[in-house]
Amino acid sequence: MIKIRAKIKTLFKTINENIRYFFYYCCNVLFRDRYVFIKASVYVEHGVCLHSNWGDELIEHLVKYLTNKKTIFLPQCRLEHTIHINSNLCIGSILTFFDLNKTVVWGSGILNNNEVYKIRGIPDKVCAVRGPRTRTELLKKGIECPEIYGDPALLMPRFYQPVICSNYSIGIIPHFGDVNKDDVRRLISDPRIKLIKVRDYEKWTDFIDEICSCDFVISSSLHGLIIAEAYGIPSQWVEFGTYVDGWEFKYYDFYESIGKMNEVPLKINETTTYETIMEKKDDWRKGYIDLDKLMDVCPVSSNTSNS
Repeated sequence: MIKIRAKIKTLFKTINENIRYFFYYCCNVLFRDRYVFIKASVYVEHGVCLHSNWGDELIEHLVKYLTNKKTIFLPQCRLEHTIHINSNLCIGSILTFFDLNKTVVWGSGILNNNEVYKIRGIPDKVCAVRGPRTRTELLKKGIECPEIYGDPALLMPRFYQPVICSNYSIGIIPHFGDVNKDDVRRLISDPRIKLIKVRDYEKWTDFIDEICSCDFVISSSLHGLIIAEAYGIPSQWVEFGTYVDGWEFKYYDFYESIGKMNEVPLKINETTTYETIMEKKDDWRKGYIDLDKLMDVCPVSSNTSNS
């Protein structure tokens, strides 16, 4: 009985997503100038983004700073492959997640270089990508891609100034797949170390505020590292255990976009302490990227076209 209920629930969800997608297709045809249609790895209920992954959700808030148009997130469904909607991919390692036909890419990247074969379709335009490694993979697929780099999260200091309420020596930002690992639990038992969550946060701005409240940040979440870099907070890429082959691709892609060619992760294990982490702080140097180039090609700002 439980399995039957689960199958019925999945069926209704699939039907609902396809109906919503067709409705958005009609909106795109009739009212394109009123909306920004976004493809992103987010979960939406009743028109509201659930706090499931901060980096992916950020595009909803960034678009509000860029334009007065309403954001519509397109659901992933079978209809996506037969009826294409003019849309944008702007943040996240999602270029293999969606059909790229009728899309404009601005700052997205590839998750894993072992999954490039999953790319489907040809974008209408690639304005920018997260980093040079993503560009190389797209060029191999015959997709034109300019040498303009940057994750749009790097632009946040232009739009949002953090509110600093407390001060911590170290902020630790585990990827949501790492949050329950023993080394994470051990480290956050130290009162000098602040756990910063990439999901289940109260307000989206909390993530930025908490990072900027720390003297040093260690993160296995890519957007933890990106926001720390954007606001000039010293940071260190860390790994908790082992990951799938190709996992490091997105980190190298980002770091190379800001001119850091020799970054390697700090492996966290049972011998890692507060003191050994703080030793890494003095090694940090802020990267460089020309964000004006990224902003100039933004496809969703008020003075540019969304099509």
